[in-house]
Amino acid sequence: GVNITGICTATSFSGSGEGLTRTSQFSHRNMIINGDMRVAQRATSKTGLPNSGNTIDVCDRWGYSRNGPTATLARVEEVPSGQGFKYSLKLTNTSPVGSIAAGNMYSFTYKIERQDVQRLGYGSSNAKSATISFWVKGSLSGKIGIKCDRNSKIFSTNVDIVANTWKFVEVLIPADTSTALSGTDTDNGFDISIVAGAGGNFTSGTTGGGWINFHTAYAAGFTAGQQGAYLTTNGSTFQITAVQLEVGSQSTPFEHIPFIDELARCQRYAYRLGGLSKQYQCVATGFIGHNGSTDTGKVIVHLPTTMRTNPSISVIGTNAFWVHTGGAETGTSDMDAQFGAPWNSASSGNQVWLDFARTGGGSPNRGVACVVYTKSNNQGELLFDADL
Repeated sequence: GVNITGICTATSFSGSGEGLTRTSQFSHRNMIINGDMRVAQRATSKTGLPNSGNTIDVCDRWGYSRNGPTATLARVEEVPSGQGFKYSLKLTNTSPVGSIAAGNMYSFTYKIERQDVQRLGYGSSNAKSATISFWVKGSLSGKIGIKCDRNSKIFSTNVDIVANTWKFVEVLIPADTSTALSGTDTDNGFDISIVAGAGGNFTSGTTGGGWINFHTAYAAGFTAGQQGAYLTTNGSTFQITAVQLEVGSQSTPFEHIPFIDELARCQRYAYRLGGLSKQYQCVATGFIGHNGSTDTGKVIVHLPTTMRTNPSISVIGTNAFWVHTGGAETGTSDMDAQFGAPWNSASSGNQVWLDFARTGGGSPNRGVACVVYTKSNNQGELLFDADL
């Protein structure tokens, strides 16, 4: 309602002023990969989750920490309305504990490479604060916890949520001028946990302070005042989406990036090869070799990006791989032989040499070009895993 002619000079303003001064970077400001849960190379759901400190079973980069109840983890199309997201990651308690033990825990977890949090400048006078933001919904009202730890230091706090209602959470993580990051660039540099429920080891003490020594973590109280209802309530659910960690004291709108870019970032940590619904899907090309008295299909797989470290290799689905040694397939033993699950003979961050030991069929021609593939109704896939 005010019309001004000429120059109006502002002498003060409320809030952080980030919208005016723009101290944070525009792109790649989110240190979280796959914060909106779009990439799920391993699976879109997993039942019967075992006790684990950090296992990634569904959405890429996202693990869980569960000590106590049995749970189901799934990527679901349940999101806060009008925010531009499609998926959230959801935990469902399928077998609650009868009574809460001190070490019980029920949370989502995320680990960041050290080189990707170096920008925070910890251990120097120029150390920066950071902000983590996300959407969360639970089937029970009460407190949830947010915990960050690294280099034997921990910061924690908690917030209240209302049952069956999406809530936007924004938490300021203070700067730490005393303790620098340690380890190599590719080591785990920063842990984040978003906690639905926990036992007495994690619910005493106070929150809202700065970084403290990790040996006092049991008194950090990142779920202080929590009654642990998610641990004891059958069918209780807990879900998150749009997780963002960025430099600065105020969150900015979630950084949406193209799916192809998000997938490529995830493939540094995990790469799923195969999965095409074709009778003869090509898994890799290489050469047939001979290893002792056993015929072996030797292939080199070139990875789409340099992985964080030399990956481990596992089989998803039926481990029925075949080797075809060229020419038109005739079904004769010297043209087509069945091979079992591969084992890793040697690898680097961007390629892997695999040996497929023969388990059936005839002896394939040795020393000639080959194609490794899976046949109809035997859809084997490979997962290369270099996650933290």
